[in-house]
Amino acid sequence: MTNRIQKQGLQLFLKSVNRQTFNPTVIKHNQFDCHIATAKQCGTHWIKYMLSLILCEIYNLPKPNHIIEDNIIGHTKTPPRYDHIPQIAVTHSHPHYLLRLPNVVPVLNLPQYIVMVRDPRDILVSAYEKIKGGQMQKTFNVSEDLSFSEFLQSDIQIKKPVADIWSTIQFMNSWSYILKNHPEHTSLIRYEDLKSDTLKEMKRLCDFMNIEGATKDIIQNAIDQSSRSKMKTKLNPNEINAEKSVNLKARNFKDWYSDDDKLFVNTIFKRYLKNNYSYNLNNWDH
Repeated sequence: MTNRIQKQGLQLFLKSVNRQTFNPTVIKHNQFDCHIATAKQCGTHWIKYMLSLILCEIYNLPKPNHIIEDNIIGHTKTPPRYDHIPQIAVTHSHPHYLLRLPNVVPVLNLPQYIVMVRDPRDILVSAYEKIKGGQMQKTFNVSEDLSFSEFLQSDIQIKKPVADIWSTIQFMNSWSYILKNHPEHTSLIRYEDLKSDTLKEMKRLCDFMNIEGATKDIIQNAIDQSSRSKMKTKLNPNEINAEKSVNLKARNFKDWYSDDDKLFVNTIFKRYLKNNYSYNLNNWDH
């Protein structure tokens, strides 16, 4: 296994260099006030929907018809429909190497950045659940016999429509430098903290983005309307991944990992993950 991991580690380095050199998304689209950069399977739809409801209440705008609507909170290539509200975009992109330079944010008039992460072990289980079942499995011709261990330990060169261990490490490593070097322009949010005290974390983010009028009552109302059961009624039926956008299943992600899987991820994270974001990745207790 050692030789295979070393080979994939080299490929990880090359992919990371390529991604952060030739993808200028987060510096090219500087017309926004803030980019929310989320690792995949980190609650992107949830935070986007809550922020959309907050802005709708403040600016008296129609509420989104579905949770992936871009009218209020957009994407880098699809800005919000309204130009008199804070211009916020969500993205899964990695930061360009230029962002590591000192003072680059004010010099290039770049937006603020919120970086959202989640325990990577939980991300991988969520990604597997997303790819196994429903329309997505049919669209990408995923074998019904694909086990979690096979998905987890699959080669880095195999292109996947969801996050894998390598792309998750890429995201977490690349944004780690930006969080460290530009603390005044970046803010970290962990999915687990958002779940634990949603009001506190959403108020902190609204303050960071200078969203005027985001009172605790308005934020709490948005939280109440963004429960999993209510978001389930706001899925876009035309999206192939819609049925997996909001997972109502209760499960402990650690139950998915065999002893061999635990050894594999422990080895990979120890060698290649540069920042554990305060997650105790060696703890497998329930």
